Amino acid sequence: MKGQPVSHLRQTDDDIVARYALGHGQGLLFAYGLAPGERPRELTVPAAEEALASGSGLVWLHLDLTTTPAKRWIEAQPWLPAEARDMLMSREDRTQYQLVDHGLTGILRDFHRELEAVDWRVGQLHFYVDRHRLITGRRHPLAGIDRAQQMLLRGCEVESGPTLLALIIEALVDLLDEASDKLGEEIERVEDHLERDEAQPLRTGLAEARKRAILFHRQIHGERRVLGRLIAKPPAWFVESDTLRLRDVIDHLAATAEELDTIEVRAKLLQDELAARLAEATNRNLYLLSILSAVILPMTLVAGVFGMNFPGIPGGDSPVGFWAGTALVVFPGLITLILLRLGKIL
Repeated sequence: MKGQPVSHLRQTDDDIVARYALGHGQGLLFAYGLAPGERPRELTVPAAEEALASGSGLVWLHLDLTTTPAKRWIEAQPWLPAEARDMLMSREDRTQYQLVDHGLTGILRDFHRELEAVDWRVGQLHFYVDRHRLITGRRHPLAGIDRAQQMLLRGCEVESGPTLLALIIEALVDLLDEASDKLGEEIERVEDHLERDEAQPLRTGLAEARKRAILFHRQIHGERRVLGRLIAKPPAWFVESDTLRLRDVIDHLAATAEELDTIEVRAKLLQDELAARLAEATNRNLYLLSILSAVILPMTLVAGVFGMNFPGIPGGDSPVGFWAGTALVVFPGLITLILLRLGKIL
């Protein structure tokens, strides 16, 4: 009887170890082994850990940073620099990078993914990369990472950790390109309706398109700034192909930024045009109301005098008094209309 609790406690300890061990569906989203000319190989956790520890080949691990197994795994890796551990676990949301021993760690901005669709809310992708390893982590499903994974599985080749990181950024820029094209189509639709004077119902959509273009442009600016500084002084372990691949990404970002600049300007011009037309319509309506008031005011004054119902009102006892009063009410209105017409006000 005395040995039974010990056995029970040992089983509980094993359960705890298993519960907090990294695995598929338990902090690990995917793990790939990559080699030139070969398709990505999905790795088990022991095989991935062995390759990561030895620094051989190229390994990509993608982690769910909301889970305890992923956090414990990051803290337990002796080859991972302390700065990289801090960056992977960080709650920072700004785009940044930091050079560490023979590696690079940082945060990139991506977009949330909901039900296989891009949500366009900004999320953070934490990473550590060196020549043979790429460790990425997120706290919410991200569209850019999903796109990069699909590109990799379709046969896009990478030679090193930096080129794999460049592939992820390229996937994100592709998303921004698609979004930019959709914004351009939205702007064109508003322009077509504006030519037919039917653009007022699209004012809300136009404001949303401009807001999204500004958001995208801000994100691209952050990525360009960080990558530009990195390429200006690349680390010693970068090779020429790494630098060229990242330069191509920067050029792609610049082209997308120019397109978004154009969309922002077009959206601003359309908003100004719509605001001018709305102001013109408002002024026209106020002008018509002013004319109507000028015509009705004298008629109202005469009608008010005859409506006082005091004894001795002229024509009060006459059988044609009503018609005479009506004529007196209408006559000032006609005179006002004639004067407005002669003065070219109407």
